[in-house]
Amino acid sequence: SDGARYWYSTQPSLKRLADDRAAQLDVHEVWAHLIGVLREETGSRGEFAAVHPVPASSGDVPDEPEARLVIIGPEHPHIAKDEQSPALVLAREVLATRGNSPRLYQNMVVFLAPDKQRLHELEEATRFHLAWMSIANDGSLDLTQSQTQQIKARQKEMRETVGARIRETWAWLLVPSQADPRAPVEWLPTRLQGQEEIV
Repeated sequence: SDGARYWYSTQPSLKRLADDRAAQLDVHEVWAHLIGVLREETGSRGEFAAVHPVPASSGDVPDEPEARLVIIGPEHPHIAKDEQSPALVLAREVLATRGNSPRLYQNMVVFLAPDKQRLHELEEATRFHLAWMSIANDGSLDLTQSQTQQIKARQKEMRETVGARIRETWAWLLVPSQADPRAPVEWLPTRLQGQEEIV
């Protein structure tokens, strides 16, 4: 269709093309793109000395007497009321060590983790963002001016959707707490609300 005009075509519609390309994407490619967008969305460091979006290892988070926020990646989501939540497992590792050394300033690190239940919607939006990007960059398609404008609009729309869903998904603040220096560390997960920047 184009405005008020409709016709039969031997070419698949752009929506069908986007659906097919989104379905064929490998999950690792989707996560890699999502992490790139997440780093863009991180924005300012707020009140923190530094923000570490999706560090590759505990060695990437410095051990210094300054407050830091570690943003945990999509492959380690938080599951509410689960002591073996992948996010908590990773947070414990980063809190205990920096690379091969014990972490001294454990009271300087807090964590932001994605919610397991919201990740599926975010992954779906990311797939479509990638699909529309690939269509926009595909020089083999014989596109009309109207189709080119439609692709740009859909690509922009899906990028905004991914950004909004990132803010909904990274909703768990994981704070280590220790009332007594000899007691084991307790974790205080807090569910964040709102659509502000995640930091």
